[in-house]
Amino acid sequence: MRLIHLVTALWFSVALGHAERLPIKVYTTADGIASNELGCIVRDSRDFLWFCTSEGLSRFDGQTFRNYGADQGMPGRAAVDFLQTRNGEYWVATATGLARFNPQPSAQQTLFEAYHRPEIHKDAPTAAIAEAPDGNIWYLTTNDLFRFRREARQFETVDLGPPVPSQLWTSLLADDDGSLWIGSQMTLARRLPDGRVEHYGEAEGIVGRNRYFRISSIFRDREKRLWLATWDGLGLMESHPQPGKHSVARFYTEKDGLPPGAVFTVFQSSGGTIWAGSSNGLSELIPGNGAVPDRFRTYTAQNGFGLYGQEGPPIGSIAEDASGNLWMSGAIRLARGGFTTYTTQDGLKNNGVGAVVEDREGRLIVFTGNPRPEHFNVFESAHFRTIEPRVPGPKPISTWGANQIHFQDHTGTWWFAGTFGLFRYPKGAQIDDLAGTLPEQKYTQRDGLPGDEVFRLFEDSRGDVWISIVGSPSVARWLRNSGRFENIAAGPGKKLDTPTAFAEDRSGNIWMSLYWHDLVRYRGGHLDFFTAADGLPEGAYPALYVDHAGRLWMGTRRGGLARVDDPNAERPHFRYYNAQSGLSSDGIRCITEDQWGRIYAGTDRGLDQLDPATGRVRHYTYADGLGPAAGFDRPLVAFRDRHGALWFGGIGLSRFVPQPENPLPRPPLVRITSVRTRGGPRAISELGESSVRGIRLLPDEGDVQIDFASLDFGVGETVRYQYRMEGTAQDWTAPAESRSVNYASLAPGHYRFLVRAVKSDGLTSMSAASVEFVVLPPLWRRWWFVTLAASLFLALALAAHRYRLRQLLEMERVRTRIATDLHDDIGSSLTQIAILSEVARRSPAADSAERAEPLVHIADLSRELVDSMSDIVWAINPKRDHLCDLEHRMRRFASDVLASRDIEFDFVAPAEGQTPVRTEVRRHVFLIFKECVHNMVRHAGCRKVRIEMLMRGGSLVLRMSDDGKGFAQE
Repeated sequence: MRLIHLVTALWFSVALGHAERLPIKVYTTADGIASNELGCIVRDSRDFLWFCTSEGLSRFDGQTFRNYGADQGMPGRAAVDFLQTRNGEYWVATATGLARFNPQPSAQQTLFEAYHRPEIHKDAPTAAIAEAPDGNIWYLTTNDLFRFRREARQFETVDLGPPVPSQLWTSLLADDDGSLWIGSQMTLARRLPDGRVEHYGEAEGIVGRNRYFRISSIFRDREKRLWLATWDGLGLMESHPQPGKHSVARFYTEKDGLPPGAVFTVFQSSGGTIWAGSSNGLSELIPGNGAVPDRFRTYTAQNGFGLYGQEGPPIGSIAEDASGNLWMSGAIRLARGGFTTYTTQDGLKNNGVGAVVEDREGRLIVFTGNPRPEHFNVFESAHFRTIEPRVPGPKPISTWGANQIHFQDHTGTWWFAGTFGLFRYPKGAQIDDLAGTLPEQKYTQRDGLPGDEVFRLFEDSRGDVWISIVGSPSVARWLRNSGRFENIAAGPGKKLDTPTAFAEDRSGNIWMSLYWHDLVRYRGGHLDFFTAADGLPEGAYPALYVDHAGRLWMGTRRGGLARVDDPNAERPHFRYYNAQSGLSSDGIRCITEDQWGRIYAGTDRGLDQLDPATGRVRHYTYADGLGPAAGFDRPLVAFRDRHGALWFGGIGLSRFVPQPENPLPRPPLVRITSVRTRGGPRAISELGESSVRGIRLLPDEGDVQIDFASLDFGVGETVRYQYRMEGTAQDWTAPAESRSVNYASLAPGHYRFLVRAVKSDGLTSMSAASVEFVVLPPLWRRWWFVTLAASLFLALALAAHRYRLRQLLEMERVRTRIATDLHDDIGSSLTQIAILSEVARRSPAADSAERAEPLVHIADLSRELVDSMSDIVWAINPKRDHLCDLEHRMRRFASDVLASRDIEFDFVAPAEGQTPVRTEVRRHVFLIFKECVHNMVRHAGCRKVRIEMLMRGGSLVLRMSDDGKGFAQE
């Protein structure tokens, strides 16, 4: 849609010669921007807005500003120009050089990589930057042109030919054909791709004073037309300009509708409209049709641009956001479908707005006064003029409160609600006549009213006037056919305690909301009361409204918005919309609707637009232009005029022209902006990311904060967010405006956080942004630790098993050896005993000597058998596994054997008596020792023996010696 359509409805009075105010909002440092002094505004491919300011670079996502300066690595304080290259890189020009924006630097890098320009003319201000066809960057100062080679990261000077006296370069445009347009005070230069330079000036049709025409900016629109913004007007170049020939197709000046003064910038909106920013406001090109030439429509201080006490603000840069709003240096936003606010500066007598009505001629009348709306303000030519009706009696005379107070009835008669009666002016009196005309009738209690202090007035479809009286238990109705009053009382046990609002449904029933509580319907001559028992919330109902479909809407102070689809039903059914349904507040002050049937409810927190067909809610606040600069944005009054414009009053008056819904809305994009843990922030791109992976958190870093955002430039658009955490039992949360979530003390495991954006119309992000991370378990629960521990346990178990197996094998060998010994020693001895016993049995009894020898031998074998059994038992006894036990056994045996032969012996044993000795070793050593002792006794013929046991390096040494005859003796 052409951007001119954004304000077409606002300008219906312009065609009548009226100057209409525009929906303008100014952003200042209080809103977060780095500075109010702007050099440029650029929209990037991601739909961010970038502002070059005197205090750095500011990025805006529709909600918050993010500022960058020297602390982030920019060379110099002020940002002069901003560029996004074709490959997506961001570059910013400063007074001292260039800087490349690195949205995700390493720990050793800053967000900007700075490159300082050459020292030549180092004090010359920077003018502009542009991208060359080869990807390099043109860098223009007031004195020189440089080419910055991106690969080599170096500046080189570009020759522009012989210098022109007093020439200062001011503007730069890289054209599609590879040429470069450069503007200055004295000439328009064109550097061709082959390096040749052409010059254009007065001879080619560029208008200037005294040969100075200072080109502020150069712009090529989508129709390939080349525009020049100069200090003397706006030039449109021919399609194929040539030096030496008239090359300006049209030069627009004041006579074409531009304001006096310099034109600073040219811009083409998405709808194709050409806009020009000048020293005195904003101008829009209205194309001609052949018979009518092109003309500019200019908006200045009268349209709301008087922001600095000037005739109009200097507009040096223009951009358009993703929602079609225009942005101008200031920073000023001209909202698409925004609010226009009026205050005492626009002629209102007082900023306290009590009611808005139209007279029979369609003029808008605003009643102001605080707290008593007694001034009539007539809207004319974008301003108001005040009329004070002439009323008799003392002041104050007007009633207090808002809505349904003074009005003009269907016959043209004005009615005035006063504190000392009801006043009716002569029929046919015009609005201007009220200042000098006394009322023709004053009605008081003497005339049939139930009291003198009139509170609210309402005319029904029959022309009767309903009158609410402060503190009265009844309501009055002025009957037009008789000119008399009828007082309607509630009956026993009830009273009509000061109605605050009236409405008439399609069946002719009159609905009244009472000051303190309850809702009343007058039907068929009797009153029906509806209370909390009928499903109504407690409290008062300050607003009633019947929409185009005949539904009755009620605003409550604490229960939200109520709707009755069949107001004539015997027991109406009430349907509610409240904060849980998406409203900004449950306190509703006023109600109206637009031509598409959307309901507007003034709440305690702004203005809500409700689409009954879809349930979608859109929220408007001061940020959208609602309310005056003081920040009051709680509408108390709502009115729709005959042109479809909506008016909302409270402290100040705001006008809103509704727009049809976009038939092809864009789903909102959502991105992750930061991830913080107890260990600090994680590396996330400054521009946000749709997917973040690979984050590993230590066990004590399980506290996670995730921030997210969506671009949101739409007026009244409230983007809310839903999120969930995979890995937990959490499902998608209810939509909320919060852009951050915290998870505390997450248990070890794998997690995937998902978030999606939801617009006011219910449109949801096509894909959710995600953060995947792992909270590591404690050291003793990690897989490698568990694996290592299990391996170690298995190894120990295997070692223990092998040790036990060795012990069992050893025991088996001992058992086998014992069995062998028993078989060999004891078995053979027993065999000998058996043989000798048989021999002794068969020997003659008389021969006692023959019988005695075998028996002696049997006794010896028996003793040897006992000794063998004793040795075997000792060898396998686990209590005898020490060296001292072996020593004791050896001493005992030596004493038994050697002492019986009168052989002396010395036994030397080591001090390490408690050293363990394996069973096998003990047995073999003892057997060797026994054999040696037997040999000494039997063969050596010795009288003295020396026995030594020594420990050497873990080995046992046995040394035995005697004084016998030895081997060499014959």
